[in-house]
Amino acid sequence: MALSSVLVQELPTGFNAFATAAAAKATENEAGEDAKAADRRHVGREAARSLQQSQVERTRAQALADDPSVFDYDAVYDDMKSARQSEVTKREVQREAEKKQPKYIGTLLAQAKIREVENERIRERRLLHERKADDALYGDKEKLVSASYKRKLQEMKRWDEEDARLANLEDRDDVTKQGEHAMAGFYANLNKNIAMGGSTANARSAYTAKEKAQDGDRKESTTGDANERSTAESEPEPVTKKARISDREQRPPAREVETHEIDTEKAEMPIQTLEKPKEEPKPSKEDAIAAARARFLARKTQRKTAS
Repeated sequence: MALSSVLVQELPTGFNAFATAAAAKATENEAGEDAKAADRRHVGREAARSLQQSQVERTRAQALADDPSVFDYDAVYDDMKSARQSEVTKREVQREAEKKQPKYIGTLLAQAKIREVENERIRERRLLHERKADDALYGDKEKLVSASYKRKLQEMKRWDEEDARLANLEDRDDVTKQGEHAMAGFYANLNKNIAMGGSTANARSAYTAKEKAQDGDRKESTTGDANERSTAESEPEPVTKKARISDREQRPPAREVETHEIDTEKAEMPIQTLEKPKEEPKPSKEDAIAAARARFLARKTQRKTAS
């Protein structure tokens, strides 16, 4: 009686021995399936590793067949290092060359040339007003132009065209006329500025753009200038050149009036880029008329002599 009561107390209420055995068997089956799955995964990884290794071996064999020294890193290390060092040396030499370049003399020479052209334009306008007196008296007479003066006119024409082109370029790049995109262009150009760390080769400003444009136009016009010079030099000099030279030698220097008949010696004088040209004394109206009359008489005498 006492033993049966003890057994009843040890076994919980609702205990099923068959269900417990089935659960234990299911647990064993799941453990076996997990082990089989783990084995399959291990076999798959090994197969993938072996396949990858075989592909690597084939690639290595192909590379060695193409170039036996493809994996000889020690042999090419010195060449790689020397190439890298030469590139660094090249950049240092380029920076030193940029430092040694003159900063101001090029600008000074360019500005001196521009001032010279402006003074020549002023002088031509003054001479044009002075020639109006001659045109009133001898406007229907023959006008002779020397080859050197033709070259001078062509050069002045090129300067006028260049000024017009640069004016259009400045109008196009004017930030006040670009509207909402003005500041975007300003900040984009700021990164190329030399003061912000940009290189001189990539720097873009009003002066560098003008210099590059002038260099390009100068290269394009080299062939044209040579052809024009040869054509102008091949033209015969006017018949009355000697008469004009002798007439100028007989007149006092104060009465000398520059006209469109400019002699070759004066047109081919060396350009003084750093000195401001001296102002020539302006002759009076009576002197201009007297000089024009003297030239007319000299031409008339030359025609009679030639005939």
